[in-house]
Amino acid sequence: MGGIFVNYRRNAPDELVDGIYECLRDYFGKEQVFLDRESIALGSTYWEVIHNRLPDVDVLLVLVHREWLTERDDDGTRLLDRERDWVREEIEIGLSSGKTIIPVLLDDADWRADANLPASILSIRGNQSHRVRGESAATDVDRLIEWLKSKVAPTWTPSDGGDTGPRRPGWWLAYLTGLLSLLALVGSPVLVRDDSPAAPGKLPPLVPTAGLFTAAMLVVPIVFWVVHVPFGKVIGSWEREVHRAPTARYNRMVLLSVGMFMAILVWLTIRADMTYAGQSVVLVSLFVATLWASVIALRNERKDRDLDDRWPHTLGRPLRAPAVRRAMVRLDRRLTTWHRKLSREQEDKATWMIGELTDATRKLSAEAARGRSRWLFGDHRWGLSGYALWCSATTGFLVASMVPELRAGTDTRPLWLFLGFVFVVMCLALVMTVEFGYRRQRRWRLDLAKEITKNVAVFEKKLVRLTSPPPWDSRGE
Repeated sequence: MGGIFVNYRRNAPDELVDGIYECLRDYFGKEQVFLDRESIALGSTYWEVIHNRLPDVDVLLVLVHREWLTERDDDGTRLLDRERDWVREEIEIGLSSGKTIIPVLLDDADWRADANLPASILSIRGNQSHRVRGESAATDVDRLIEWLKSKVAPTWTPSDGGDTGPRRPGWWLAYLTGLLSLLALVGSPVLVRDDSPAAPGKLPPLVPTAGLFTAAMLVVPIVFWVVHVPFGKVIGSWEREVHRAPTARYNRMVLLSVGMFMAILVWLTIRADMTYAGQSVVLVSLFVATLWASVIALRNERKDRDLDDRWPHTLGRPLRAPAVRRAMVRLDRRLTTWHRKLSREQEDKATWMIGELTDATRKLSAEAARGRSRWLFGDHRWGLSGYALWCSATTGFLVASMVPELRAGTDTRPLWLFLGFVFVVMCLALVMTVEFGYRRQRRWRLDLAKEITKNVAVFEKKLVRLTSPPPWDSRGE
């Protein structure tokens, strides 16, 4: 359970004892600070609660007032020497449990190295003490709290962000890709080995298919160039706004847009000259797509609420821009609505989240510095496998187109030239796709790292303000 146990004698100044307790309670939390008159429930057995609680605490504070060493009862017996003095017994339990014991001197109480202490607690006379005076109580207790931070264990742990990407495939994908690529290269020529050659003036039937496959490979880099080069900054700003928006608001806007688009598609389907069966297939497909999108939207909204409840949380791996930006929004909202001076839990959580974001900038910068091969084989094994199969299938179609022509003795030089042209186009498309993709991922990682760094600087300033005492302190009034 941990926390702080406040040991004091009833004759100690109430305003100082209560003030110290309230400051510790406000910062560390009520469950983390034990003061008998505040922490023991009515009807509970005093000594049982003490014996159960003391061995679990992190620090024992011994509040020493002016008469603490010399105070006596009506019979003249010094209170510390009585057979059952709870102040002494609590210190004895703390010593036997190996607790950190800090004497806290109230006002001008004296704590000498030669203090006349009972033998059972004599070892604490050399412990470094801390003084709290009535006129400077707030400042003195704040200094004590600063020291206690490192001794009192936090009561919370960060939760898992749960945004873990799919497991990367191992070497089995390379072997499978090689096998399927070989089948694509060899399979098509084998299947058409007995086909007839194309009619004079006609292209072999698989040549247009190969040309279509080749043209499709160029679509990705061309679209990337047309969209991202002139409109990259605009798209980036749109992405930032979308990622920062609460999931519920984002879902409302997206579902409204999707609903309008679906309604237009339904209207076009009904008005189109289609068979009843065709219309049914289209309408059912639209319904399934809408239902699926709604389920995904609700799932993301629930996840967003869950992460809010379990804050702070890890950012997940691999790092994704939406998750990182939503994490910054959650932290900023808290630093904006919290009031100073923050509690220990609030300060620790905000500090941990700032550290997680700072660590994210280092990871993003390291990922952006990777070479093209490490990026490609590390992050895009599935895509690379798909491109290998695509190229193998295209080449296989062209080779298959030549088989009947070769068997018939037809001039195949145009086909060989076309094959060379297709090979060059495929290589160009692949290189452009890899290069554009690599530059794109590198730019968004570096931009996101700069965005995080800029926001972290703002968060740190807000945190410093929230953790510093106000210009006036009501506790001193």
